[in-house]
Amino acid sequence: MWLHINGLASYRKPLSLIFASLLYSNTAFATSFDDAFRLAIDNDPWLTSNKQKEQSVRAQGEAAKYLPDPVFSVGLLNLPTDGFALDQEPMTQLRVGVSQQLARGDSLRIKKQQLTHQANMNPYQRADHKAKLRVNLALPWLDILASIETIALIESERVFIEKMIDIVEANYTSARDRTRQQDILATQVELSRLEDKLLEYESRKDVAMSRLSEWLPYNTLLNAFSSPSLHGSGIRTDDLPHLVETSIKQRDWQRLAELLANHPALLVMDESIKADDLATQLARQKYKPQWGVNATYAVRSDDQLGRSRADFFTIGVTLDLSLNGYQRQDSELQASTLKLESNKTDKRVAIQTILSRIDSLYRKSERYEQRILGFENDILPKLQEQTDASLNAYTHDDGDFADAIRARIDYLNAQVGLIDIRSKFAKSRVQLNYFLTGYTPAVKQGGA
Repeated sequence: MWLHINGLASYRKPLSLIFASLLYSNTAFATSFDDAFRLAIDNDPWLTSNKQKEQSVRAQGEAAKYLPDPVFSVGLLNLPTDGFALDQEPMTQLRVGVSQQLARGDSLRIKKQQLTHQANMNPYQRADHKAKLRVNLALPWLDILASIETIALIESERVFIEKMIDIVEANYTSARDRTRQQDILATQVELSRLEDKLLEYESRKDVAMSRLSEWLPYNTLLNAFSSPSLHGSGIRTDDLPHLVETSIKQRDWQRLAELLANHPALLVMDESIKADDLATQLARQKYKPQWGVNATYAVRSDDQLGRSRADFFTIGVTLDLSLNGYQRQDSELQASTLKLESNKTDKRVAIQTILSRIDSLYRKSERYEQRILGFENDILPKLQEQTDASLNAYTHDDGDFADAIRARIDYLNAQVGLIDIRSKFAKSRVQLNYFLTGYTPAVKQGGA
């Protein structure tokens, strides 16, 4: 028996069209993602706070290069108590003095340099924060796109199955046999399962939207993802630079560490190490004496007979020395030295962690690529053939309706699986690109 199912082919959408450019740039939508990223940057209070901290530390550095303010003093000395006359005693005088403490060794210059390096950490912190923010936006963004594509597939399949049910019911009388009744019931069960899948992916989309709302207004997100031109992520998943990819494949970690040395997270640690090295130098300055200079000028009145008295001028120096040993200075130097070595160790650990993470992400992305090719070139074509064969067999009364529907569902599940793998591949590339922040191919290749 032949069933008339004209028009059903229109519900079959090739995966290459449904998932078109999920991972690759589309001008209209790339602008949307870039705008979202810029909006998140513009409204990120952490960046404002970090900039203010930098300005604060730089101001401290400017202040640190100056000597402490001189100390002025004014005093009336040796005033006789039997009459309080200024001209009665020759030692009565009005004295004005000034004293100035000098820096200990080269501590002023070192302190200014230390604060400069501390301030230099902030621009790199902001660059790293922006790179991380791009990743934090891209991951849920890709989740939303994958959910949207999956929902579109499921809804398309649901329409197809509903039309199949209508056709079956139209071609059979109410006295249809038990097998045909079971076919329809089985198909209705599949419809219920599709409804459940729709709810699952709607939930995934909602969760991802909630994650994005940490940085972006919810209304902005609704506008972005309701665009009819939603055919691409706008998120770069480019191939890795040749030198970087070669180093990863060969597991040449020393070379890779050199290539990625300008990553802002590592540059933050470099500036911190420089600041700690200067802190060690500053601690060594405390072994040096601290000098001070002072001067006074004393004015005396003429005596009671009108004879002039000479004024007094005094100049002197002060010197502080540790008479009880250098235990305090030794402890401070040891503390600063240990902190410096600790930061150097932390950087080595950070590099090892980055290299391990890069290796893991790259191996994952390779496997995802292989699986994508397997789905596109093997699994999906075979499932498509199986689906067509099952449907043709059923329409020629040579197969079961339930088998035809199961074949369609298997093909749908494979399409959904491919979307998931593509999304995971894109995520691995996005995270890999984070570690390329600061990479400059021309400079690195020139130095090779």
